[in-house]
Amino acid sequence: MRLSDRGGANQTFARLPPFRMDPEDVDKEIETDDAVRDMETFLSTMQDLQLQVQEKDQTVRNQAEMLREKDELVREQGRTIQMLLAREGRFKG
Repeated sequence: MRLSDRGGANQTFARLPPFRMDPEDVDKEIETDDAVRDMETFLSTMQDLQLQVQEKDQTVRNQAEMLREKDELVREQGRTIQMLLAREGRFKG
């Protein structure tokens, strides 16, 4: 049997008791909503901070690699200088 067969949906809903919330429940609902918003804000902030840390970490790795490359270049230049001085007899290493 369909609702329309028994007088329609309006009559069925008219028989339902009105929805009421106790004031304490409303306060709890509001507190829960605030807590959820606070948690969402916290999680969003944490994700932003994680991204910043990852970016800084990558920057540090890139800088460390550049320093290794520069260090190797300085060592090569030092070896070249030593070799040139040795050819001239001014370096005894």
